[in-house]
Amino acid sequence: MTAELTPNKISVNQFTASKQIQLFKDLKQGLFSGQVIIKDYQANVWTFFLYFGRILYVTGGTHQVRRWRRNLADYCPTIANQLSQELTSTTITVSQNEMISWDYHLLYLWVEQGKINREQATKMIRAIVTEVLFDITQAQDIVYSFKPELESTELRIAMIDSEQQVIEAWKIWQQWQQTKIADRSPNLAPIVKQSETLKEKAGAKTKTYQTLSRLMNGKQTLRDLAIRKQTDLILATRSIIPYIQLGLIELREIDDLPLPVTIMKSNAKALESDDERADKIEISFAAVKDDREGCAGNPRISNRGVDFNHNVIAKKNKILVACIDRNSMVCQIMKKIITSAGYDYASYTEPLQAIAAVLESKPDVVFINIELTEISGYDVCAELRQLEYFHSTPIILFSKNINLVDRMKAKLAGCSELFNQPFDAQSLIRTIAKYTHL
Repeated sequence: MTAELTPNKISVNQFTASKQIQLFKDLKQGLFSGQVIIKDYQANVWTFFLYFGRILYVTGGTHQVRRWRRNLADYCPTIANQLSQELTSTTITVSQNEMISWDYHLLYLWVEQGKINREQATKMIRAIVTEVLFDITQAQDIVYSFKPELESTELRIAMIDSEQQVIEAWKIWQQWQQTKIADRSPNLAPIVKQSETLKEKAGAKTKTYQTLSRLMNGKQTLRDLAIRKQTDLILATRSIIPYIQLGLIELREIDDLPLPVTIMKSNAKALESDDERADKIEISFAAVKDDREGCAGNPRISNRGVDFNHNVIAKKNKILVACIDRNSMVCQIMKKIITSAGYDYASYTEPLQAIAAVLESKPDVVFINIELTEISGYDVCAELRQLEYFHSTPIILFSKNINLVDRMKAKLAGCSELFNQPFDAQSLIRTIAKYTHL
């Protein structure tokens, strides 16, 4: 079963995390199987392969081969160390109706042969999806379209829900924006530009200079180096930012690695490039005026597919209070109390979407129900505390019949305070005022 889609493209400005989550949520609700093709205005093309609304894999972008190789080294090191031997004289024959690309086929083949386990492959796919979502977020302005598949591949390693990957990519993107090179891509490669000055600054005999001169050779991207140094992207990048600012190291574009295997279609024609394939599969929603226009005439993808507004009452120079609770009645009660006191208010009933949404709206106080589904209120609190903006934001957990165990869990999650239900209006407003000093 697939969603019925009409042959047009959807253009989106500022493709933020909440918009990404909403798109994939609608595809899951519509049981969409097929390809989601995303393009930016620099001619990058990414293709997501979905089965009943869940992600099987993603290809394309600036460095498809590099991305696959470095994540293989990170999650499947044994086979990565003998990759040349594994790929000797390897040919993959792709049937006319096959969805997934060469890199996915190799992973599936190795899982079937027992050379890597399914958990390793799944973690690698999740990491690849997160990288791609980061790049799409950095691109900001994108166009997406769809190619429904009548026959979906039987080669399924895992079916991945998109929400966690979107949130993870958004967290990294937020951290990346805190660096002093936020306008640069992690797909750029650092290279030493002024070797002699670098010797003076770092010390010719020091370990720092030796490491920089060895690794900063313009042949590895920032992402490649992070994997090689067994650290995360942000830490790896921050360590060289001072040298970039001094002009001793520069970041430059480099080509992707060559395709490591021979790929032929079953009719012996060469496999098309991502651009050629995308040109042939432009199928999408009905024409729209902008990225928020409805999808009239589409019976399986609801208007929410392009309606990305949240239940946020936003006014300048006012305190914004957010509530995360699956119970819409509780949200309505809080709204009446909080707005009557002159505060702005936002409520979110989908916990995973809420994390991305509050990253955008940046409320001054956040109330979270402990008893959420899919992810607990403690976990939502802990996720937010990992982000620099929310290090000091008041986060108040609430529930009925709070006990000692609840208090211990709340403290570990970084909660500012526990609040008992049912709500007393005066206590609620007094609590908000305490943290906002009003």
